[in-house]
Parts: sequence; structure tokens; C-alpha cells
Amino acid sequence: MTGWERKGKAMAKIVLCADAESLRYPAMLGLEGEDLGSCPWIEAFSKAAELRAFLKGAPGPCEVWVGSADDMDGINVAAALKRDRRDHKVLLVGQRLSGSAMSRAKAAGVDGALAADAFARRYAEEKRRHSGQAPLGPVGGSVGGLGAAMAPSPSTPAVAGPAATAPLPAAAALGAQGCTPAGEAAAVAASAAQAVQTAPRALAGRSAVVLAVASGSGGAGRSAVSVVAAHLAATQGYRTLLLDCDLQFGDCALLSGTQGSLTMDAVLVDPGLLERVEEAAGMPMVVSAPPRLEQAEVLASALPKLLDAAAPLFDVIVACTGASWSEGHLQLLERSTAALFLVDQRIASVRACQRAVDLCVRCGIATGQFLYAVNRCARNALFTSIDVSCALDGAHVVELKDGGREVEELLGSGAPGALMGSSNPFCESVEELLAAVIDPATPPGGDNAGRPAAALGAAEASGRSRRRKRGKGPKASRFAGKRRKREAVPSAPAASFCFGEAWS
Repeated sequence: MTGWERKGKAMAKIVLCADAESLRYPAMLGLEGEDLGSCPWIEAFSKAAELRAFLKGAPGPCEVWVGSADDMDGINVAAALKRDRRDHKVLLVGQRLSGSAMSRAKAAGVDGALAADAFARRYAEEKRRHSGQAPLGPVGGSVGGLGAAMAPSPSTPAVAGPAATAPLPAAAALGAQGCTPAGEAAAVAASAAQAVQTAPRALAGRSAVVLAVASGSGGAGRSAVSVVAAHLAATQGYRTLLLDCDLQFGDCALLSGTQGSLTMDAVLVDPGLLERVEEAAGMPMVVSAPPRLEQAEVLASALPKLLDAAAPLFDVIVACTGASWSEGHLQLLERSTAALFLVDQRIASVRACQRAVDLCVRCGIATGQFLYAVNRCARNALFTSIDVSCALDGAHVVELKDGGREVEELLGSGAPGALMGSSNPFCESVEELLAAVIDPATPPGGDNAGRPAAALGAAEASGRSRRRKRGKGPKASRFAGKRRKREAVPSAPAASFCFGEAWS
């Protein structure tokens, strides 16, 4: 006896395919508060092989919603079902398809695609219909054909474009799931908006200094600068959070030697972890990139709210961004106390920085808090701070000294403490840069804790900088001894750090 015969021919012809985790927790599919097991009109499967066998014996055509599966990618499941039987209406649900994925779906004969909000409305419509209630009206996201379903229209956002997910309600937010099971990514999107908003705020009334480390291209040293800056802030007594916002290829946890740290997807589902998990003394709390690369797109939209929730819990937050610019980059920069743009010793890196800053200007982001630094500076380096400043129309640019192979070797082995203890010139440069962002003269949690140097008088900030170099004051530098030796040689007084005045 087939499954159809056991369940009777009167059963509803709506079949859902999703991974087991999503079926267990429908909120991962954007169906907040629903119980799929109590819906007799839905036949759910988590394995593609079982689904295909079931539908081959169907007495008539069915409507099939394909999100993901435990044993096959969602788009491959949909293509296989259309190959098995052309009369079934197969819809990809909750997915934001790329151009190549859309072409594959069209070629396979898939009937349509429903973005997350359209899928939530479709589910609600079917639920009302099977309960005998009046229909809600037309459901957004045409399913008459894949071209119509994915083409922009006045009432329906294009599935393949950015607008497809921009206005999603919190309960219907769902990530790109076309390449893997949707468990973690969809879970984050479904619950992050509400969870982050209700995150504990034990230190209400105090907000962290947020340093966003960005660059126009990869390879400029964002991860190294972020890790060293976060560890320096932690050793100075500040409660520090290191956010790896390079959601695709972030390696801050590896460089920090904290591979068992919290992951971005876990924190977005439960922001309370930021308060419940205790970091080691003198160490930053590290929130690493998600374990699956395909989660990046859906997690990026929740980052700003996570940053807002974390700000009252920490003194310093260092956010390491990715090389691929997106809306998430701009939102992070808007919420930052200071944004550090890194340039390395390549012409392409300088040009990429120019374009990134131009983008920020066009998007209306205030650039007064932007900092600029040229990395890997040495005696025979191609660029100096003056060269990069000229390329950036006179913006103030500082130099980060080349730390040599020691930087890569020690950070690559997860030993930032050993690197900072070696009096490496790169660490010295990052420490001076960090001192320009946070107030080094006031103990953490004091009246001036977390104030950017730009908010202080130039003479006051410069005076504290000199005291710091001589090893005086409550936050004497770990490199003070080495600097005292250098002070024996007369030199011109250091200029106070300024915040990209050319772009303000």
C-alpha cells in the first residue's frame, strides 16, 4: 500500500520539503508560532529520496514547496521533482536566488519562486482555505511561471534582487538557502530581529566605543589590526568584544587562538550569550564568523541590531568587516565611533579605498569619524602616509609599521599575546592608533571612558599621548621601555591624531 493509499485520496495536495531542523522549528522557515505537525493539509519531508518516491505515486498533480532537504540542495530537489513528473507545481520557497540559480531553475522547469514574505502569505492563505475561512486575497509572488515569479513588478519584489528581502517582516525573514540546508541561517533570520531587541542590557546608560576596521580590498590587514587592537584594549582593562563581521571568510577566532568561541549565528539567535559567557581575564570576547559561508547574506542584515544590543555590555567593540562591500558595511560604519580604512602597499588597494569612501559619501554617511592608515610601512615600502594622503585629497593618514614575518607566524598560530609581548613595531603602531580612538588616561568605566579622542581637546589628547609614551599614568604602555630608548634621540613632536578632516 502506498503512502497515498494509507492517507486517503481526500488528503490535501500540499507537500513541503525542508530540512529536519526547520520542520521541527517552523520559525526557521519564517512561520513563527506555527506547528506543521498539526496541519493535516501539509505532507512534510526532510529527505529528497523519500519525497521523490512519495510524489511519483501521487494520484494527481500536487503543489510542492521546496525550501531545503537534509540530503540535497533545495534547487536540485526542485529540478529532480520536475524531471520525475512535469505535472507537479514545484515552487522554491523562502529563497533569494542568484542570477545563475534562477537560470538553473528556469532550465529545470521549476514553476516559480516565493520570497520569504510571499511564502508566509501563501502559507497563511492555504491555512485559511483548508480551515474553511474566507481567503485573504491574492498572494504576492506570482507562481504562474518562473519568469513572472522572479521578474520585478509594482506589487511583487524580484526574488533575485536586493529588494526581495529588504522589506521583510521579522517573522518572515529568511536567508539564501539554495546551496545547503537552511537550518542555522533561517533560524537566525527568523528570530534575530526579536531576540536582539530583547537582549539583556545590564550596563544600560553606558555605550561602547565601536571601532570598525574596513578596507576597499582584501589583503590590507583588517584581521590582524582588529585582533591586535581588541587584545590591546582587553589588556588595558576594557571589557572588549571582537566581532568578526567578515561573515564569509573571517578568521579572527583563528588568529586570536579562540576557535571554541561564540559564533555569529548563535549570538544572533540568543544575544543573551554576550552577557552569560565570561571571557578570560585580559582577553576579548570573540564572536567568530558563521561556520557556513552561505549564511553570510542573511546574517548581515541583523548585524546592526546585534551591535546596538552589545554596545551597553562592553567598553570597546572592534568590528572586522569583510572585503565584499554590502549594505551591512554601511550600517556598521554609521554606528561606529570611528571607522578605520586600511590601505596596503598596492596601487589597487589605494584605488579601492578611494572608491569605498566615495560610496560612503554618496550614501550620506558622515565621514568625520573616518581614520586612514597605510599598512606594512618600512624603509623601502612603495607608499608612505604622505602618498596615500595625496591620493585621498589630503586626508590625514597614519602609518602602521611592518612587523615582518613575526606577525603572520604568531597570529597564524593563534598567539596574539606572544606577538604583543615581543615589542613588535606593528603592535606599537596599532596601540598608538587605538589610543586615538579610546581615552587612555581614564580607567575603564570612568566618566570619560569610551570617549573618542576627537571629542577631547587636541592639546589634552596630545598631552596624554606624551605621558603614555613615557610610561606614566594609569595606562602605561607595554612598549614604554622601548620607547624611552628612542626618546634619547631628538625628534620633532608628534602631531595629534585627527579624524580625516579632508572628508568631514
